[in-house]
Amino acid sequence: MPLNIAVMIDPNDPVFKMAEVLGELDYKKLRSSYRRKWRKLTPEVLFSIVVYAYPRFKEQEGTRKGSQRP
Repeated sequence: MPLNIAVMIDPNDPVFKMAEVLGELDYKKLRSSYRRKWRKLTPEVLFSIVVYAYPRFKEQEGTRKGSQRP
């Protein structure tokens, strides 16, 4: 039985808006350049993960830089 993560996420979380916006994009170019057909994740899902994770990564990177000693 697959886990339904959507029930564990606040309905107002930005991830739902991001999914809505990304769902409207045209992925033809991305699909045509995607070489790893054997993966279980589609190029659209992988792109969504990168788009969602990037700002969080940059935020943490900035926090680490700010805490470094001179």
